[in-house]
Amino acid sequence: MSLRFRVLGSGSTGNATLVEGGGVSILLDAGLGPRDLAERLQSVGVDPASLAAVFLSHEHQDHARGAVSFSRKWGVRLGAEEFAGYDVLEAEAPRAIGELTVRGVPVPHDAAGPYAFVVANGGATLGHATDFGHVGRSFVDAFRDCDAVLVECNHDPDLLRRGEYPWSLKERILG
Repeated sequence: MSLRFRVLGSGSTGNATLVEGGGVSILLDAGLGPRDLAERLQSVGVDPASLAAVFLSHEHQDHARGAVSFSRKWGVRLGAEEFAGYDVLEAEAPRAIGELTVRGVPVPHDAAGPYAFVVANGGATLGHATDFGHVGRSFVDAFRDCDAVLVECNHDPDLLRRGEYPWSLKERILG
């Protein structure tokens, strides 16, 4: 069994990662607009309508911006409870999507129930984490046996303080 993953977008402008295995394709986050998501998927040879599900790590726009519109346009299920036509992903309860299994791992972040993910296809596992405050024991335990780990690490406090964001957002991020 194997897994393949591709980062379609990362950072403040939008996050999305394609994960494929066992003939199943899913997206982790949909922070790009629906047209941009579709174009990026097509550019790597994936039909947007062929996705089995989209899982959202949390509700912030850079992770969820295109989720609802993309889901409606392409008929793809959402693994998030904030939206109509969704499937709830419960912490630490694996969700089978065809040959893939997706498990949400709670992480510290200023959002409503944020997750990192562990995706498995048989014996192959991918740990995927974006936007989390610190590495805790449950995170380490969940990712310990992963074959590959993708972690978004773009927090730079000095750059943030000098950047163009409003101070209220800077305070939230620095907190």
